[in-house]
Amino acid sequence: MSLRQQGAKATKWTALSMIYTTVFQFLQLIVLSRMLTPEDYGIMGMVMVVVGVAVAFGDMGVTNIVFHKQDISRDQLSGIYLVNLISGTGVFILMLLSSPLMAMLFQESRVTAPLYLVSVVFLLTPIGQLYQALLQKEVRFRTLALFDIASSTSAFITAFILASLGYGVYALVWSQIINLGLKSICCFMVGVRKWKLSYSYRRQELVEYIRFGSYQIGEKLIHFLSSNFDYILIGRFFGAEILGMYSFAYNLVIMPVLKINPVLSQVAMPLLAKIQSRNEQLKVAYYQMLRILSMVNAPIYAGLIATAPYLIPLVFGDKWESAIVYVQILAVMGYFRSMISPVSSLLVAIGRVDLGFKWTLVLMLVMVPSIAGGAYLGETLGVAIAFVGLQFTFFLLKYAWIMRHLFNSTLLEYLLIGLPAVTISTLMGGTVALIPMMKLELTPIVILALQILTGTALYALMNWRFNRSAVDYILELTVLRGRRSGINVAG
Repeated sequence: MSLRQQGAKATKWTALSMIYTTVFQFLQLIVLSRMLTPEDYGIMGMVMVVVGVAVAFGDMGVTNIVFHKQDISRDQLSGIYLVNLISGTGVFILMLLSSPLMAMLFQESRVTAPLYLVSVVFLLTPIGQLYQALLQKEVRFRTLALFDIASSTSAFITAFILASLGYGVYALVWSQIINLGLKSICCFMVGVRKWKLSYSYRRQELVEYIRFGSYQIGEKLIHFLSSNFDYILIGRFFGAEILGMYSFAYNLVIMPVLKINPVLSQVAMPLLAKIQSRNEQLKVAYYQMLRILSMVNAPIYAGLIATAPYLIPLVFGDKWESAIVYVQILAVMGYFRSMISPVSSLLVAIGRVDLGFKWTLVLMLVMVPSIAGGAYLGETLGVAIAFVGLQFTFFLLKYAWIMRHLFNSTLLEYLLIGLPAVTISTLMGGTVALIPMMKLELTPIVILALQILTGTALYALMNWRFNRSAVDYILELTVLRGRRSGINVAG
């Protein structure tokens, strides 16, 4: 089976998982936003900052070496698994010890107990983390998709029951534990049958893994801290309720990046690794991935900006109206971030984790003072505006530092990747935003429905007319065109 056939088959199952889990998480956001308070979301935002830092150390960064090394022995896998278990246990202990200090940092005592509880995740995830990577490497995305569906469904049911019983922020905490823990256990149960680990390892190889992982740890940690510096500032100086409004908007906006991007990046990483020595083919494949991401994400963010004044109060409740302006501003940030984030998969695939670490370090050095300045000048709104400017700057820096050197690309070639989708999406979003200004005597829900239907139809028609080649390529990855072209996407 060719790389393209493998990609088509894997994309189908990853897309299925993404659609299902996204629907469930969006449904969870709708339901829980009506049952919980902005303060609950603010406290959970503080919790996730600490958890995110801990995740960077969760496997010492060694699991991704599975993708870079095309041939890996049983003893080597055993060494990686041992590192996972030891580092996970260490992070669990550090979480317990540091929780009171984090409460002092945020000046919020209510964050301590949820941190104690969520730390159990670091005992559960190492159990199946290696097996998840191995399943991904072998393009077993049907299996992983079923695990995603099972874990997201269980997480939603758990959150709904606990929120209904009045458990507040603990509904969100337990949802995280169930989602991550169940998927890890499922990966272990399937993986342990196929990959039998030994009880031996070589100390020299462990040192090699940790050296490789040290760049991964540094990149993940710096990236997370810089990306969540806004949460730290807002939580520390403006309180849980304001952070809750901001985090609600941020979580809504970032959902496409977290759900749509992995559909391609998870599939692409093992496939890009197989062609890492063929630079021109690597460039074509990576740029095609960015082109597809732009076509999918650009209309979502343009539509979100246009429909937010009706979408937020109607779907999530009137108490979130203050978040509308944050949603509209952060949507611009979301698009640029969706075009930047795949570079991590590329660098892991070609074994240049050192370059990824340096890239992330530069981002942090620019981001931290910029967000601090935004908070000083414009409080929470200033933070959101600063984020937009930063992501656009990073989008250009990605070309100057990485794309130009790896692929010898011109700036025009790089910008043209997403330009057709952005142009069409901007026209679509502008048209949709004009609908409420027509002074039609319609109810808000009818106006929102009219905006969504008009935007969808307009975007599809304009792409069919002016961006046909990209549409044809996407259709080739679907069941309809896959059958016509002989691509095996049957699963």
